[in-house]
Amino acid sequence: DQLRVDLEGHGREDGLSDLILDETVGWFTSFYPFMLSCRDIDGDLSNLICRVKESYRSIPNKGLGYGVLRHLSGDDRLAALEETSGQGILFNYLGQFDSSVGEGAFFQAAPEIRGAEGSARRGMTHDLALNGQVSNGQLSFSLTYARASFSAAAVRSLVGSIETALTDLI
Repeated sequence: DQLRVDLEGHGREDGLSDLILDETVGWFTSFYPFMLSCRDIDGDLSNLICRVKESYRSIPNKGLGYGVLRHLSGDDRLAALEETSGQGILFNYLGQFDSSVGEGAFFQAAPEIRGAEGSARRGMTHDLALNGQVSNGQLSFSLTYARASFSAAAVRSLVGSIETALTDLI
């Protein structure tokens, strides 16, 4: 009834006005742990959604300071989290691209296949990574996984379960 999911952020959060990032390109990827709990929901999906939303919104600065705290605080609890980091699930919601990329926008998505997102020599940071985004009014997800940890059949089953859960939710 509990699941740790590492969340990925881009590090360009609103409200961090003391950082001047005007002359930088890209993002400053941050990872931080998030505990999902299904305890005491009695099958009430709307209650679960509200609890997850409230928990997520309570994370200070969208997790941006977690990495600094983890390495500099000397807190044993954070060190224990570090030991399990990368062994589980990574989730990244990339955002809504309808206004910045797409029909009527200054930039258009290239029709070509973009290729690999990173070097094949670089290992995955997590065994399972789920990336979501909204584009052209549609929510889409991509899922990558460590073949040493999961079979293709297990991942197909997981994708089917996610699709069923989202359909039921809608």
